[in-house]
Amino acid sequence: MELLNHLHSILRWGILFILVVAILKARSSKIANIPFTDSNGIKKMALLGMMLLHIQLVIGIVQYVFGARGINAIKTLGMKEVMGDSVNRFYAVEHLTGMLIAIIIITIGYSTAKRMKDAAKSNGRIFITYLIGLIIIIASIPWSFRP
Repeated sequence: MELLNHLHSILRWGILFILVVAILKARSSKIANIPFTDSNGIKKMALLGMMLLHIQLVIGIVQYVFGARGINAIKTLGMKEVMGDSVNRFYAVEHLTGMLIAIIIITIGYSTAKRMKDAAKSNGRIFITYLIGLIIIIASIPWSFRP
């Protein structure tokens, strides 16, 4: 479980970097009216970000189900106790909920952008949905400065 925890933590930095690059590429491509294609890299970068998020989700679900801070905390302590403690609540409820919402927003954004015919709208969709997803992800990460 410790290995998965380290992998989950390290992968976050790659995801944050890829999402920022995808957001910047989408914004500049929207302004320049560059098509949302593989040839200019925006589509590949957006897809890579989404794929890494889904891999991260699988690792996180395994940790949630088999680790100490997810389902086991709820079983051991009870939901009332988990919700009463900010650290346990964060890991058992808030982190999972925030990340799921962000992944859903980014997945919908990518899926709809790849079907759009207008380059500016496709890039705009990636820009907005990935930016919203990134903000939610940043708010849902257990940073070391959090209590």
